[in-house]
Amino acid sequence: PLRQIRVILIDDSVTILDRLNRALEALAGVHVVGCAEDADQAIEEIARLRPDAVVLDVRLRDSSGWDVLEYVREFAPSTRVFVFTNEQDDHVRQKFILAGADAFFDKSLDFAQLKCAIIHLASNEPT
Repeated sequence: PLRQIRVILIDDSVTILDRLNRALEALAGVHVVGCAEDADQAIEEIARLRPDAVVLDVRLRDSSGWDVLEYVREFAPSTRVFVFTNEQDDHVRQKFILAGADAFFDKSLDFAQLKCAIIHLASNEPT
């Protein structure tokens, strides 16, 4: 059975935010509750909306996704973090995974896998 999951999208590209919003809202059980283009805005939205998941870019406007990941792991540890980025550096990927990101997806290759991860989250019973 599907449960309704709440997702916040965090990316400095309005085009990417729009595409992600449309694609994820079309999925059963998924509701995009907020968007942010920089770390400060993202942290405010996460604190206010308490989402089940965030889709997070590594590079944000005047900031980094790293700051958002650190905030989530400290103050909202049950929130799932799906990194969705053009960042190709394996060192960056390892750093985010070791710091607690649930998954790391390449924007140009892994959009279907991101959607599958979010569908999987919506299809699981709450713990």
